[in-house]
Amino acid sequence: MENKNLPNLKKAPTQDVVNYIIQEFHTPLKAQIPILGDLFTKEMQSHVNPRLVRAFHCFNEFASIMELHLLQEETILFPVLLSLERESNSENLKSLTPFIKAMEKDHTADMHFTEEIKELTYDFQPPSFASNNLILLLDALKELVRALDLHIKIENDLIFKRFLKQGDA
Repeated sequence: MENKNLPNLKKAPTQDVVNYIIQEFHTPLKAQIPILGDLFTKEMQSHVNPRLVRAFHCFNEFASIMELHLLQEETILFPVLLSLERESNSENLKSLTPFIKAMEKDHTADMHFTEEIKELTYDFQPPSFASNNLILLLDALKELVRALDLHIKIENDLIFKRFLKQGDA
């Protein structure tokens, strides 16, 4: 997870990491999902391509799952983790382990969706005849996958591991 553009999050307080995740990943993702949906729709209205249609369906499924996932993290998981961290109660942390594991499972599913989209779009490479809209769509999808990968690594490898380790203590 070494990225020179990232602040050093390993030793940062959980509140700072959560704020970073929401600001740098959740908020942009929530804004990006409808834009990508519009780009897909516009492209499919002008060029019907079976692979693009499948990628669009995959994206829509990903988007609806992601919206619920972000909501669960922001309204349930993160506030509970921060509260438990203040209390330093390992018994309560153990009870949260199944929820954290479910979030990790969601992350795995998210990566399956993005891998399928990547495959359907030939690794986000536009064909020589691509419209400007398709080029924008593929660039935006590539950026979404890059950011999502980093987002998931920060949550799984920093926040979730931090709390799972404390729950085992």
